[in-house]
Amino acid sequence: MRNTNYLRALNYLSQFNTRTMNRTNGLHHQIMQELLDLFSIRPHDFKLVQITGSCGKGSTAHFISSILSKHSYNHGLFTGPHLNHYEERFICNGEMIEQDEFSAIVLEVEKKLSGYHYEQEVGHMHVMIVIALLFFQRKGIDLIIFENGVGGKADPSNIFDPIIAVLTEITLDHSHLLGSTIEEIIIDKSCIIKDSTKYVICGMNNVQARNYLLKIEAHDPAAFLFFNRDYVNLIKQADETGSTFHFKSEFY
Repeated sequence: MRNTNYLRALNYLSQFNTRTMNRTNGLHHQIMQELLDLFSIRPHDFKLVQITGSCGKGSTAHFISSILSKHSYNHGLFTGPHLNHYEERFICNGEMIEQDEFSAIVLEVEKKLSGYHYEQEVGHMHVMIVIALLFFQRKGIDLIIFENGVGGKADPSNIFDPIIAVLTEITLDHSHLLGSTIEEIIIDKSCIIKDSTKYVICGMNNVQARNYLLKIEAHDPAAFLFFNRDYVNLIKQADETGSTFHFKSEFY
């Protein structure tokens, strides 16, 4: 049964669904940093696997989480959008955030944002990131698996410094925001690769996207792992119950 606080939380979040974030004025990054300061969140305290791409981000995030859970690794998982309930976005060690805890965090966010000088400029993704990091911070997790929103450069999550950057298949998605060519889109999305990133997992087949990342690899200190070059997976069986595959790589 949905309690009053939960309904209040959902009502508060609903206002952000109709807001359009201005991706050209750079304010979204300033807002994100100010919100982290407001809530005493230090994103650099977290180890982070950040995932971007045009398709396959959510399933990739869940696959990684499943592997970590099998090895009892203390981790958080953020994905979006949700299918039925907001709580699906915020998972700690395989368990969704409890409804009461979710409601409490959202109402805490509402209270602190009241009177914030850029309150009307705060977007949906800003709020989702704050909720996720507050939840993970209080759970004392060791690592976050984070699915990006749209692109990389202008996404509020670009304040992160992931130790592992994952780029899934690249297609012409959100062209009105990211660019009308594959190269423009991969340039935007590859901005999740930072100076501190140790590994870049490149899971795409698109030739233009791969070629651009190969250029980055030539001068970037991170280790780049390309699908069908550095690792391969061979499907052994696939049906409605799942898939079985062989994974081959010099690293595993």
